[in-house]
Amino acid sequence: MEGELWKVHRHHFIRESTVFQSMFLLPQGEEKPQGESDQEPISLPGVTKAEMEILLDYFYEGCVGHELLDMH
Repeated sequence: MEGELWKVHRHHFIRESTVFQSMFLLPQGEEKPQGESDQEPISLPGVTKAEMEILLDYFYEGCVGHELLDMH
């Protein structure tokens, strides 16, 4: 995502996405799972900085008064 590293509370993703719910519920191996450190971030290929900012605004401020991008 354009070289950005974002630290977001996991519960937002779990609350809003069955994909992330499933991912975070999978049993973890001996290595640190994705998203547990800056060295092993969760990669979101194809997501732009502007799209991530809109998503975070929705997570933390709500979607009132904001247009959401068409994220195809």
